Amino acid sequence: MRPEQKRAWFILGICAVALLGFVVFIIVFKRIRAAPFAICALWVLEPLLFRRKSIAEKVSSDERDQMIAEKAVLFAGAASYVTFILACIIPWIVLYASGAEKLIHVDALGTIIMAGGFAFFVAKSITTLVLYGRERRDGQD
Repeated sequence: MRPEQKRAWFILGICAVALLGFVVFIIVFKRIRAAPFAICALWVLEPLLFRRKSIAEKVSSDERDQMIAEKAVLFAGAASYVTFILACIIPWIVLYASGAEKLIHVDALGTIIMAGGFAFFVAKSITTLVLYGRERRDGQD
């Protein structure tokens, strides 16, 4: 398994735990809280856990790995943008449709911003895994 795939699985695992914590906070507090996203701070451990140990591993990436990384970042950027726009528009539509003069709680604003970053890392990890998996099915790697 390539180091990029290991990183992607690590990030997806942390995202799953953060998402579970987010759901638990909604159930317990009956409000949207951004605190569960703090678990994403574990991403700083990723370079320590998956650092390359030798010179040979440092040069093991090739044009294909760079192409996959570029495609993953482009897709993740688009997914993050769409998530951010939807997270801003959906509450506005819901509140406007209800006809009431309601305001979005401050906690929700931070959550909207974090949702964009969360979507970026999830989309990047999934895209990385899909592109490496596609090449493995084609007989490469």
